[in-house]
Amino acid sequence: MPTKPTATHRGLVRLVGFLACVEVASGVIQGFYTPIFTDIARHLTIHDADVNWFEAAQLMLSAIVVPLLARAGDVYGHKRVLLLATALTAAATWAVAFAPTFATFLVAWSLQGFYVVWLPLEVSIIHGRTRGDERVTRQGAGVLVAVLEASVIVAALSSGALSGRLGMTALLSVPAVAVTVVLA
Repeated sequence: MPTKPTATHRGLVRLVGFLACVEVASGVIQGFYTPIFTDIARHLTIHDADVNWFEAAQLMLSAIVVPLLARAGDVYGHKRVLLLATALTAAATWAVAFAPTFATFLVAWSLQGFYVVWLPLEVSIIHGRTRGDERVTRQGAGVLVAVLEASVIVAALSSGALSGRLGMTALLSVPAVAVTVVLA
């Protein structure tokens, strides 16, 4: 006979559900832009090859912020640092949408890379909530990764479908809206 879910179990399901919403925003960031890179290059009047700077800049920032913010999460609280990283990502994503030049776009794009710490922080939050139960932590992390991957695919398909229908600023605002909704 199945056991009745406990209050702790229901709380954990709600927590993973909330964190899954954060991963939807992460998936939007990771999937939305790729199909429209050529459009972005035209908008910024740069060569297609210069789009490689986007990934390089974000990867450099990621290499710096993941260890720093993960440690800050250990010291100051994973939820607080997740909120800070989400706020920074939201601000940077809005800056991406309204960046008037390649230089400002590149700086904003780099700072948008704060999202890379979301998943490690979320797994730490789940691990803490489960009091170190590795099996439940893995299950929660698995749900988050599945939601992330599905969101990447949906975001990529959506940006391709919207690219001819919206102006570039409106199109680039879609990920900013997603991150802002999660922040709220």
